[in-house]
Amino acid sequence: MDPLKTRLSLALDLVGDASFIILDFAEKGFAVETKVDGSFVTKADKETERILRENILDHFPEDGLIGEEWGKQNDEAEWVWTIDPIDGTSSFINGVPLYGCMIGLLNNGKSVGGVVHFPSLNETVYAGLGMGTHHRRSNTSEFIPCKIKTAESLKKSMFSYSAPEYFSISKNDELLELLRNTCSKERMWGDCYGHILVATGRLDLMVDPYLHIWDLAPLKIIMEEAGGVHQGLDGNNSISMTSGVSTSRTLMNELLSLLN
Repeated sequence: MDPLKTRLSLALDLVGDASFIILDFAEKGFAVETKVDGSFVTKADKETERILRENILDHFPEDGLIGEEWGKQNDEAEWVWTIDPIDGTSSFINGVPLYGCMIGLLNNGKSVGGVVHFPSLNETVYAGLGMGTHHRRSNTSEFIPCKIKTAESLKKSMFSYSAPEYFSISKNDELLELLRNTCSKERMWGDCYGHILVATGRLDLMVDPYLHIWDLAPLKIIMEEAGGVHQGLDGNNSISMTSGVSTSRTLMNELLSLLN
């Protein structure tokens, strides 16, 4: 069987299993810790990633892993899995259903597969290189192909972001003001949820001033296979980018021209 399809199939099963773990923690309660960088982490994050890593290596012991909570393992392998067990931990802590479990697949350092599942919404999006992007809503078991659907220009667009302080932390305060003065509407549908809204044709532009590889790996292929782009604010289009914008090529080019 095709190695990418085999891994994507497992990833889809794993995010479903992870959903039960995460929702169980949400129901029973959990302790919250603060990391060195000021972000939050819970036992649900750590336990979910631990179980995901074990299951991945049970099936593909030669593959590498890069996870937000438990770090790197054999990350120079041909196939590397990235794991963000709960993207949007602040939402999870506060009972806001917009957090997601994300798994990315890298083949020789290139983003080729991604799965994002929203446990509280029972909504899933996945993509594989050359396979398109597919979306399953909460009221159905069927995945359907999805494409971006964006405004023709920034002045007619709706943009979103996770939190204004992220622009300050990344020294991009002027960017937020630029977007507010240029775009038509502003929302704060944050973290992976905002990016998935773009991929499924429900939002024009999602801007994250800083991201990590466990965010980038799944989102990049999901956006590209949906007909869009996931690109850095500096124009970087590789997996090494440290910021991420999900949108159409037209809007991305317009944004980059404004920034330059």
